[in-house]
Amino acid sequence: LNALSFWRVIRLLRILRIVRLLRGITELRTIVVSIFGTLRTLAWTMVLLALVIYICAIGMLEMVSSVVDSLSEGEREVLQRYWGSLAQAMLVLFQTISNGVDWDNVLNPLMEFISPWVAIPFCFYIGFGIFALMNIVTGVFVESAVESAKKEHERFLLHTVQKLFNTTDDDKSGEITWQEFQNKLDHPDMRTYFKSIDLDLDEAQDLFKLIDIDDSGTIDPEEFVNGCIRLQGPAKAIDLATLMHE
Repeated sequence: LNALSFWRVIRLLRILRIVRLLRGITELRTIVVSIFGTLRTLAWTMVLLALVIYICAIGMLEMVSSVVDSLSEGEREVLQRYWGSLAQAMLVLFQTISNGVDWDNVLNPLMEFISPWVAIPFCFYIGFGIFALMNIVTGVFVESAVESAKKEHERFLLHTVQKLFNTTDDDKSGEITWQEFQNKLDHPDMRTYFKSIDLDLDEAQDLFKLIDIDDSGTIDPEEFVNGCIRLQGPAKAIDLATLMHE
């Protein structure tokens, strides 16, 4: 029992190490958060797709049932290979728009034993599924992933800024001077922040002036957090912002 508990602790420590490693890799963490952020969208997408397929499958089975009794045994087997039941028809319709089966093989028995005109609603379903539904779903997924990544970036940036202030304030006075700010430019957290706002370290003094709204020569926690968050995004236009500040 003790040995089993020991190995459980070891496994738990390994999981914690993986989590800490994940937190340290910004790009990987953003990808994982974006994936989890799209799970709700995925669930509703599958519900919508299932509803569309269900309606189309019922229509196809109605056409099949209208002629199946007049077919020979061999013809009936060929037709029911894909259209034997509602569940089978739904699976086939899903496969036709997800490259799971060649929809020409699925359509040919319907055209041969029912009517060549069956190709019209079937092609409409394929076109709607591939060109309309899937493209819309892709757009929704992209938007959801971008929104999740944006929220994760803001959360990460806020955490980094708060940690950065505590690290930069060497004398624990509750305020940061330019000298303290300059001394921490080589700190990993400072470099991470400058990278997140797409800013060069050479423009650190301009950044300090922008954050120091009251021109006191020092930055308090509120100024630091608000200023850093305000400057997220493309910050290459900091020269213009500095000019406006002056």
